[in-house]
Amino acid sequence: MGFNLTSGLFSTSKPRQFNYRPMYYDERKERLEKMKAEAENDKTYVGLQRGFLTERREQSKLRRASLDKISTMRFLMILVILIAILYFIMPELFQAMWAGK
Repeated sequence: MGFNLTSGLFSTSKPRQFNYRPMYYDERKERLEKMKAEAENDKTYVGLQRGFLTERREQSKLRRASLDKISTMRFLMILVILIAILYFIMPELFQAMWAGK
């Protein structure tokens, strides 16, 4: 048995493989990332999302319009009540206004 010079001097060992195992695995985070990746690939999701946002915006506009209408009616009712109270407290003021004095 002879000594082979080339096998011992020039041989390189294979590098050890990296084997990382995380100590904590977040299944929820993994699912969310998977859902996001699927949503990015799915074009109908974007359409649904835009449709949802448009619908919400329209509902918000309608709600604001109805609230503005209610607040206007409330203001008018308070104004009428205040004028009626003022009329009963100081009727001579209104008589002077109507008489043109």
